[in-house]
Formats: sequence, C-alpha cells, structure tokens
Amino acid sequence: MIVVVMKIIVVCCNEWVNDYPPVINIVNCLLNNGHTVKLIVKDYNEFVKSFKGDFSYYIIENKKRGRSFLKKLYVYFHMKIKYFHMRKYLKKIADNYDAIWTVTDETVVHTGNLLLKHKHIMSMMELMSFTPCSKIFQFIPFNMKKYAQKAFKVVVPEYNRAHIQRTLWNLVNLPMILPNKPYNIFQESKFAPNKVIDIMKQMKKEKRKIILYQGGFYPDRDLDVIAKAVSQKNNSYCLYIMGNNNDYSEYLCKKYPDVVRLPFVNSPFHMLVTKYAYVGLLPYKPAKTLHCHILNAVYCAPNKIFEYAGCGLPMIGTNVAGLDIPFREFNMGCTYENNVDSVLDALSKIEENYDEMSKNAYRFYESVDLDKIVTSIIEDGK
Repeated sequence: MIVVVMKIIVVCCNEWVNDYPPVINIVNCLLNNGHTVKLIVKDYNEFVKSFKGDFSYYIIENKKRGRSFLKKLYVYFHMKIKYFHMRKYLKKIADNYDAIWTVTDETVVHTGNLLLKHKHIMSMMELMSFTPCSKIFQFIPFNMKKYAQKAFKVVVPEYNRAHIQRTLWNLVNLPMILPNKPYNIFQESKFAPNKVIDIMKQMKKEKRKIILYQGGFYPDRDLDVIAKAVSQKNNSYCLYIMGNNNDYSEYLCKKYPDVVRLPFVNSPFHMLVTKYAYVGLLPYKPAKTLHCHILNAVYCAPNKIFEYAGCGLPMIGTNVAGLDIPFREFNMGCTYENNVDSVLDALSKIEENYDEMSKNAYRFYESVDLDKIVTSIIEDGK
C-alpha cells in the first residue's frame, strides 16, 4: 500500500493529553507512517516530548477551575483568551497543513468556525446527546451537527455508534470506525516509576487470582456486584481497582475485604501492571453521564478491551452490546447480568476455557490494523 505523506494538525482541548489514549494512538500512528504532526494541546507535560518523528506542539495552557463562582468565572474568561490565541495561531498555520483533526466535541467548540474552512477530520470519543457551548453556560447548546455535516470525515470508535451518530446528525456518509486500540502495548519496565515497580511486585506476590479494573469510578461503572462475587470465592479471587481515588473507590475498599485499591498510574505505564492480572474487568452500565447519550455505555468502546486483549487477558463485562458482540465473536470473554450468580458463572466459564480465551484475546488485538484505518481516514476516499 502506497501511503501519501501528509501534514496533519491534531487538536485536543481536554486537559492532559495522556488522559486520552485515543489521541496518543492517532499521533503515534500518523508519525510512524511518516506524516508530519502538529499537536495542539491544553496542557504541558513530559509525555508530549515522547513522540518520535516529524512532530511539534503548541500548548494552549490550562487553569483548573475552583469551586467558587468567582473563581470559575475568572478561569472561564482566562481560558477564553487562551483559546482566542490558539485559534489565531491555528489560522496562521492551517494553510500549510493538509487537514485539522479534532478529537473531542469540546475541541470542536473551542476551535470554532475555522474548521468549516479547512479539511476537518472530526473524531468523537463518546456518543453525545448534547454539547454545551461552554462549561459555565451548560444550558446553551452548541451546534455540533453543523460541523459534523461539513466535516471531511467523522470518526467514531464503534460500529453501532456510527449508525446512531449518522442518524442523529443526518449525515450523508456513515462515520468511519477507528477502534480505541493502543498503537502498541507498552512493556518497557526499565523506564517505570518506582510507584509502578512497587505495584508490579505487589501483584506478583498475590496468591489469589486477580480480577483487574483499570479506569475511572463513574456512575456508569458498577463494581459492587463483582466485589460481592469475589467475596464468595473462598479467598481464591480478589478485585484490584486502579484509578483516581474518590468516594466510591473508598466505599468499595471499606465494605469488601477482597478489594485492593491501587494508585492511579499515568499512561502508558499502567500497561506494565495489566499483564499480572488473571481476568480483565469491564463493568459498564447504562447511565446518564455528563452530556453523553444514555446509549453511550450500551455501545461502549473501551480502550481497555484492547489493552486487556494485548496482554492475553480473558475478560468479564456487563451484558451490553459493545462487549457481548466482540466477546462472542472472538470467544475471549463472558458477559454477566447484575447479580452474583451470573458473575460466578462467567468466571467459571473463563476458568474452564482459560488458555483458549487467552489466545483468542491476542487474536482480537491483532484483528485491527490501525495503520490501514488511519490511512483510509486521511485520504480522499469515502
């Protein structure tokens, strides 16, 4: 396949770029295929410097919002000024690039009408029902449909989401599907922070079979039923949860003795921990989260499914379409209903077929060719 070398601007206006693995995947894929990338991000961290290739970046700057109204108002106007300078800079350089690739709905809001004048690739990480025009004026809608209809390509991470988004926005073409697969599975432990090395040692010493959850503790993630099931396995299983601590994670650890909380680890170092688990956990449930569509969790597109698979982990997950379909197609995991007996049954099936499911997880990981998909997105064919 002949790859036409292009110059792409990737814009992400959502906090730290390493909190968004799909952005990292896009940049790595473009760079590794010889393209030039200008990354525009909200905040600076050392991770930005880790990209290899014809790469440069522009930092918008970020200020964390306070709790008081006056502090929120100050940050709001401060960031409006920063976004104004970002748009001014983008307008200055855009003609020298082949396309602008926005990665979230919030990014489209802050980039604005400039996108209507250039070749715009519009990625949507979530299935959105409503996008506010700003964080402080949450009740005023932003016309995302207009930008989607004018975009060169709309990109989503899951097949069913593509059809739903096409219907919601009345798009001529079906959005392209770019799964949230890591461009590579990070395994360079020699660069790991001491915190990660300590976690790896802890998991190596664990005598019980580890069910691992890595991610946020949100309303659409239900871990209670797993914790209850683990407590009935006579100390043969334990549930390790890794993510930013909050009230829910503290509650789980206090209530269930077989739940072990691990500290949050920045990407990609969290992948060094994954391989020490026995089963990967994907606990999605339909819930209204921020401005996401209520079907967002039903047709979930977690990067975790690929991260677990890339480490050969069979998986258990809630019985939603986004998990049930790949689990059944590749026989690499089992879904469960929201009760303990169903979870225990899913774990028993995995134990009975563990080696086969582990091999199938690797097969699922290898089934997605990111290079081929990204090339088809940036080139002119529909």
